[in-house]
Amino acid sequence: MATTATQPTQIAAITYTIRDYLTNREDYAESMKKMKNIGFKAIQGAKPAFFTNEEFKDLLDENGLMLCSYGGNLDRMRGDFDALVEEIHYFGCTATMIGAIPVEYRDTEEGYYAFVKEFNMLAKKFADNGIDLMYHNHAQEFRRFKSGKRGIDIIFEGFDPLYTKFMLDTHWVHSGGDDVLKWIKKCKGRMHTLHCKDYMIDPDPSITDLGLAPKLFAEIGEGNLPWQQIVDTALSIGVKWFVIEQDFSRRNPFDSLAISIKGLQNVGLK
Repeated sequence: MATTATQPTQIAAITYTIRDYLTNREDYAESMKKMKNIGFKAIQGAKPAFFTNEEFKDLLDENGLMLCSYGGNLDRMRGDFDALVEEIHYFGCTATMIGAIPVEYRDTEEGYYAFVKEFNMLAKKFADNGIDLMYHNHAQEFRRFKSGKRGIDIIFEGFDPLYTKFMLDTHWVHSGGDDVLKWIKKCKGRMHTLHCKDYMIDPDPSITDLGLAPKLFAEIGEGNLPWQQIVDTALSIGVKWFVIEQDFSRRNPFDSLAISIKGLQNVGLK
């Protein structure tokens, strides 16, 4: 079974947060400098097509960055598995991820069971190559089917604990109507990486109609989630990496990341 490597820092950021600034070689290089200046020593992501393995590794090294785990690509897992494993190993990673349940599985309870079967198969193949396969949830998994089962329950009960890992997302668990601390505890022994973003009700004072105030993706410490409890609970069950993600921001995403890294540092991470 794969295990995670010892890391020099507990905080990372997924490159999805700054995706609009990573569309070419020049912007990508400039963005990595910004990540270094914010204080990051690790990111979660994958090599973009416009870099060779060597060029991308050199860029990370120049900015004192490491990959805490490798960005997932289900198409490559299905059709280019050996080359993907070689790439993951090249960058010294011991984990990769599937970031959402594929579209073809989302609509039905039967689809969830089919997804569990494929995920278990892929996780075993990765584990045989020294790599953990993690699953990242959204809110949709908390949909309840006619049987009374929720998608998240089918996934949690169906994933083989010998090979599969979870990468819970704090915002999406709360958005799905469940308790973040409860789910972190449920994943004891099955999770070493946590996705961190806050949950905010839009503070716009002009939104006064009952039930219409939308939720927002928020910087850590600016929303309603209990971050000291989240971090303490996650550390207690063996989480090693706290990966900041913010899908959309009211600010420049680099400014959001700077706020969020300080938010995690304020509750004891570094």
